[in-house]
Amino acid sequence: MLKRAAVLTAIALAAGGGADRGELEIKHPQKGLHEATVSVDVAADSRVRVSMRLVGRTIDGSRKPVDTAVAEKDVGPGRATVTVGLRGALDACFGYVRCDLVAGAGVAPLETPEEFDPAGHDEHPVPTGMPRIKERPIPYGAKRKRQMAAYSKRHYGEREWRLEPRGIVEHYTASATLGPALNTFIQNRPDVEYHELPGVCAHYVIDTDGTILELVPTGTRCRHTVGLNHETIGIEHVGKSDGDVVGRPRVLRSSLALTSWLRCAYGIERSDVIGHTESLDSPLYKELDPDFQGRTHGDMKPATMKRYRRKLGDC
Repeated sequence: MLKRAAVLTAIALAAGGGADRGELEIKHPQKGLHEATVSVDVAADSRVRVSMRLVGRTIDGSRKPVDTAVAEKDVGPGRATVTVGLRGALDACFGYVRCDLVAGAGVAPLETPEEFDPAGHDEHPVPTGMPRIKERPIPYGAKRKRQMAAYSKRHYGEREWRLEPRGIVEHYTASATLGPALNTFIQNRPDVEYHELPGVCAHYVIDTDGTILELVPTGTRCRHTVGLNHETIGIEHVGKSDGDVVGRPRVLRSSLALTSWLRCAYGIERSDVIGHTESLDSPLYKELDPDFQGRTHGDMKPATMKRYRRKLGDC
């Protein structure tokens, strides 16, 4: 049974950035749809965010994320209202003992961005020291290492799970929040695109507030880029576009700091810091399986990465 808005146990408004007061409510306006709406008074230019999360409870009492919906809006001073919708909650909860529908909202001041100049003239390399990193290890035991070694044998000709990094690949998660990507990395299931094991993962993920999480040690291979998993570190950024990476000052600063530190620590050439969409042109690329050859993704395009590389710190 889905818990309706009237009996939800966790509805909270995290006020900040000039929000004097606010209300958050969940409604069920039509069959199959739930909506969370936040209304706040904002004193300065701010970003208002509202989210809904569906959490399933299993028979053993554990909780698992089922679905998430997020909406953000940049607003000026005054009353602001933002709504997010989540469809199919009842269907998504099939198989769980119970589901909790939880809503949350927050307000953050808009920073004056450190411009990512489209012309590429605003180049201020960042320091190369170790940035602040939080450890958030995903399960990567002996079984997953054996699967990675077998994957490497099929695709690169060597049975190995260890990594000696020679490059770095930048990605974005194609999700608005961290949860869906993290849940995918944790599960270690055959990936939805190629149906192989081990499951996909990345060494690091950078959240929308700039927090850097380390998921897998850089001495261990992760499946993040076809043809390059045997040579590169994978860095994911929570977002749905290149702009979500380079257009968010906190994310960009963390990304450049992490990449600069890793590049210098491992002696990686600046040219070997690439976006996923550049993978086929990398001199490190190797793919033995004909069915995988030529496959890549569209995140972090060459024009974006050209300017990104210029901002990396010098070793």
